[in-house]
Amino acid sequence: MVIRPVVFIPGLPGSHLKKIATGDLIFLDVSALLFQRDRILPDLMGPDDLSDRSVVPAHPIRSAAQFLVFDLAKQAQSLYDVLRSIGYETVEPNSLFEALGWDWRKPVDDDFVRSSLRSAILRLEHDSGRKPVAIVHSTGGLVLRAVLEAEPELADRLDGVIAFGVPWGGTLRTLPLLSGLGGFGPVSKEDTQRVMAHSWAAFDLLPPAAANDLLGLTLDGAGSPIDVLAERSWFADTLRPAMDLRADRSVALHLGRTPELDLGGRSLPITNVVGFGADTLLRARLAANGTITLEEGKDDLSLDDGDGTVPRRSAAWLAGSGVRTFHLPIGFYPGHFVASFHNALWKNPGGQDLLWSLLADEPWLPFVHLALDGEDVNAPAKTLRLRATALAQNGAPLKDVAVKFTGLTGGKKATKAAENGGRSLFTVPRTAIRKTSDGRFRRLTVQVTWKGGKTEERSFLIPP
Repeated sequence: MVIRPVVFIPGLPGSHLKKIATGDLIFLDVSALLFQRDRILPDLMGPDDLSDRSVVPAHPIRSAAQFLVFDLAKQAQSLYDVLRSIGYETVEPNSLFEALGWDWRKPVDDDFVRSSLRSAILRLEHDSGRKPVAIVHSTGGLVLRAVLEAEPELADRLDGVIAFGVPWGGTLRTLPLLSGLGGFGPVSKEDTQRVMAHSWAAFDLLPPAAANDLLGLTLDGAGSPIDVLAERSWFADTLRPAMDLRADRSVALHLGRTPELDLGGRSLPITNVVGFGADTLLRARLAANGTITLEEGKDDLSLDDGDGTVPRRSAAWLAGSGVRTFHLPIGFYPGHFVASFHNALWKNPGGQDLLWSLLADEPWLPFVHLALDGEDVNAPAKTLRLRATALAQNGAPLKDVAVKFTGLTGGKKATKAAENGGRSLFTVPRTAIRKTSDGRFRRLTVQVTWKGGKTEERSFLIPP
């Protein structure tokens, strides 16, 4: 089996950092923050001078990262496990694989990461004789975008991009930390705000004005879109110089940004994987006095929530002739007992199917997937929400889709509550689902049909 070379770019804060003077790694975990807080916190602050190279990125964090900013636990390792099943070796860089660390304290378009990514792409192409595929996760997608738009000729050296949960239109996940509304791990809100105020990438993640005007992630008191990078009444006075410096650069980076990558007329195939169905920070409201109110939840009726970190409408903002978007429901899959969220979209069956098809030329499987809401499954007697997606190879909705439920008793039926662009939401009465013979579970069986095809019956086992 021939597989394509891969360069992987993780999200924020998915990379170890290394001090040049000592060679020490800056490792982000809860225990270190508990017992070495005063030593570590200054290291987490990005320098005002971007030419400062006293700290450089090392390899991506593979596992056991409990830095409570972006649900990072075992992020890279879970992807490596999938890649290893395809045939990749991921321990060290080789002719088919390289994982690119980047300094998440600096901007997503930092010169060092641009040079490193260029070198990785050219090396993989030379060593393998094939153009590599870039796999990007979350903020890693913004890193790739910045590099390609600065050096669009690099798009000609890539075979394609697979993007998982990328906040193309911004995310609000750093806003509570920047505004002093939240802390990470054992670190106080005040110390968290001080660290994040010095992180350039934290500002790069906030919604660009052009995207926010359409997506409405940040609103003013009257409910109109407002650019929180321009309207800075929420900045802490004591941190304003550092925050102004970083916000000004982010505004310049975002200026004129559109849903399409600016590749100088080049086309680059991009497979964009978007999660929906998880509690996500959906929007923020900024009052005239600088007070920020955050709104988190599941916007079920419009199917417009997110993957737990990135709002769906932001991850799906990417457009262009080479882009195809696949919406992946978040939750419990048939035969699975753990729900996978933003940090492991590639572990879900849909994510794995795409990786096998795009990296190893496995036959294309229709993108038809079902997931039960994780909260509902673990809540006794609660009505179940089931999310479904049924998409063709180009990401367009399949035609004449029908979802058939078996195993319901008492004449009760599942109800379709919403449908939008190949995504559907059903509600299923839990007590109407038949129990297994031993009484330990209820078994819900579902089959999806569409014009010209159907799935096998898929069964969920849930607590009674």
